[in-house]
Amino acid sequence: MTRPSLDARFNPEVGAPPASPVFTEAYGLRHYHIVLSVRNAPDDSHTVTYDLDPTYTPSQISSNEPPNFPVNLTSYGNYIVRARLYARDSTLPHRDEGWLARLLLHHYTEKYEGSEIPHAVAAAIQEIERN
Repeated sequence: MTRPSLDARFNPEVGAPPASPVFTEAYGLRHYHIVLSVRNAPDDSHTVTYDLDPTYTPSQISSNEPPNFPVNLTSYGNYIVRARLYARDSTLPHRDEGWLARLLLHHYTEKYEGSEIPHAVAAAIQEIERN
C-alpha cells in the first residue's frame, strides 16, 4: 500500500483556466487560494488535522471529508504544513509535512509530467517561496 502524503494545489475559480492561480490582493501581497489534501488515505481514515503557520487563526484546520480530506485556505508565503491523518485501525496518526511551495511544485510537476509547468503557476509558486 502506498503511504499517505500531503498535497497542495491552487484552487481555481469556477470557469477559470486551470493554469491560472486565483488570488486576493491585500496589504500589497497576493494571497493565493489553495487546497490542502491527503493522497492515498487508507479506507478507514476519518479525520485529518492540518497544522499551519502560527500566524493563522486558528493555526489548525481539520477535515472529515474522505477520501482526500480537503481544506481551503489562502496564503501569500511559504511555511511548513503538517498533516496528521487519523484512521480507525491505528492508535497513532499517519504524519507528513512539507514546505507549502515545495508541495505545490511537487503537485504540478506530477500533473504536467514531461511538459513545462504553465508560466502563471510557476510564477505563483516562486512568489510564495519568496515570501
